[in-house]
Amino acid sequence: NEARRVKRIQTTEELANIVSSVKIYSQRKSIHPVTQTFQAIRIFVNDELKQLSEGLLAAERLLKPGGRLAVIVFHSLEEKIVKNFFRFCCAGSGSGSLSDIQSNPSFHYLSL
Repeated sequence: NEARRVKRIQTTEELANIVSSVKIYSQRKSIHPVTQTFQAIRIFVNDELKQLSEGLLAAERLLKPGGRLAVIVFHSLEEKIVKNFFRFCCAGSGSGSLSDIQSNPSFHYLSL
């Protein structure tokens, strides 16, 4: 916030330098704070979480009886949405627990 008061942030390099100066990078964490910042901006700008939810609902509507849906997720925010979706879809065919989801042949997800 202080950096914006001094000068408007105009480049990604300026933003990266600000984030690096404020947030300490720990080698134990796998994702650098600058990477997390740009990922968060991309997710927000592209409305990716809403798009994922809408895509899952559309896929479910298009899925024929006995059909299969596979989803690949790349981070925990996506994984949470997909797991909740699968729990909701599997609720009628069991408890909606993670073991029910994993044993249901119609729904699969892979976390990368």
